[in-house]
Amino acid sequence: MDRRGVAAKGEGQDLESMGKEGERVADLLSRKPTFDDGQPHAWVTLARALSKMGVMSRRQAMGTIWSGRVKVNGVTVKKHNVWVDLLHDEIRLDGRVLREPRDHVYLALYKPVNVMCARFDRLGRPTVYDYLPKLDRWVFPVGRLDYDSEGLVLLTDHGQLSDRIASPEYHVPKTYRVKVAGQVFEETLEKLRSGMDIGGYITLPAKAHILRRNKSTCWVEITICEGKNRQIRRMLGRCGHQVLRLVRVRVGPVRLAGLKPGQWRYLTEKEILGLKRAARLS
Repeated sequence: MDRRGVAAKGEGQDLESMGKEGERVADLLSRKPTFDDGQPHAWVTLARALSKMGVMSRRQAMGTIWSGRVKVNGVTVKKHNVWVDLLHDEIRLDGRVLREPRDHVYLALYKPVNVMCARFDRLGRPTVYDYLPKLDRWVFPVGRLDYDSEGLVLLTDHGQLSDRIASPEYHVPKTYRVKVAGQVFEETLEKLRSGMDIGGYITLPAKAHILRRNKSTCWVEITICEGKNRQIRRMLGRCGHQVLRLVRVRVGPVRLAGLKPGQWRYLTEKEILGLKRAARLS
């Protein structure tokens, strides 16, 4: 859609009656991320930008943007998914320039089973935020952990580090201990280690070994460097195994050990440096 089409559509604003400012808004609404001009960029949607800068969740940001409280480069934008560049655009909320905090917050939480990795849940189910202390800024989960899974969830306001830990490009390992019905044999382990089709996606090779066997169940430890939706369950399901329990025990150098379900702690300086090193972030 060209700029005139965007202006005519409006996107919640009467751009044609706004004159020059309407043209500037239309330019913002119609632009696309660019990476080929030789300059560094950090493109995100406007709602994501407010979350990355520790202001509020993306869901809260959508309503805030629609209410007209946010300006980009001096003009009010009411579209939450307009693209902004954190390195070059000026974003203001209620007149205050927003920037990522220099001193970030890093927490580790043992997410209990049947808890959502989200700020709100439409069904009223508990979320990870029910277990966190009161903080002076917004923090968000580094990746997600399924509602019916448990274990280590990292939360931070450091957007760049979070993105790199979640991205398969940086190969930050995540380790899970999984209880499955029946017995897992070497053939299944080799499939996990080789990479496999889980339905429209070929996984990267995983590390996998048996922890212990019981009469009718088996515990397997699996380490992956990506995090597709329900990936561990889908991988084992493709091999014919039902997952009975799934616990994430490690992300990079950070371990779950020492936390009980519902407990949290701040990361140590050594853990923070280790995470940054693993994510190739100086």
